[in-house]
Amino acid sequence: MNYFKSNQRKEEELSFFNTGFFQLCYGFYRARETMENEEKSQDYLVFQEEHGTLAFALCDGVSLSFYGDAAAQFLGDKLVAWLMEQDELLYEEGEALFHAYLETLTEEATKYIEAVPVNSHLPPLVKSVLEEKRDNGSEAMFACGRIDALSNGLYRLFLSSGGDIRVRFFSDDGEEVSQSKLETGVRWSTKRGLIGEKAHTVIQKSCAFHKLLLYSDGLALLDEKRLGNDEIKEAISHSLATPESDDISLLEITL
Repeated sequence: MNYFKSNQRKEEELSFFNTGFFQLCYGFYRARETMENEEKSQDYLVFQEEHGTLAFALCDGVSLSFYGDAAAQFLGDKLVAWLMEQDELLYEEGEALFHAYLETLTEEATKYIEAVPVNSHLPPLVKSVLEEKRDNGSEAMFACGRIDALSNGLYRLFLSSGGDIRVRFFSDDGEEVSQSKLETGVRWSTKRGLIGEKAHTVIQKSCAFHKLLLYSDGLALLDEKRLGNDEIKEAISHSLATPESDDISLLEITL
């Protein structure tokens, strides 16, 4: 089994490996200011691959909510575990199943957030504001999915996303064939479940793409660009060099 989960207090340099079914490239970097202050990233990346089944989630905590990093980690871990447990029905009724699952998480998530400690070194006023936010829950944007390698050499995909996580599909010649819409009003809350309209869902019983790329808004300068490894490395370096940089997480999956 191949498994990765990001450490929200540590950078993960761009890494590559081949599972036998998928070629994966991934990286995880905190924003410049976050690194300097030794704080947690609001992003969270997790994936698991076993016997030709790959489940993945990239979540971005909403900073205006109570410790969005906690919601991102909770949601990412839950989504990957759930996706790995699904069967054929995911590719028939996946959208309804996924939305129903998101709603079942709120009770456990609320208890989880209630147990998250507030930094004891913060000023009393800041602590008070955070406790008020805790009552409203923690929120995260997300993109997650599952890809199965089939016995006939083809692949099938289930993918769902909400918020501003970028999800882009490319053909084998590097041309972009489609990308998921950015639904900035759609996110998940530990208190309220899914907020906004339905998550954007893609189901392909025979994958019509060669490469799938997901990345958080810290790499927004990649939008609309034709991509290769050099372009990704350059964009990461450029973003981290700017004072206003944001957290960066990315996962590239090649079939």
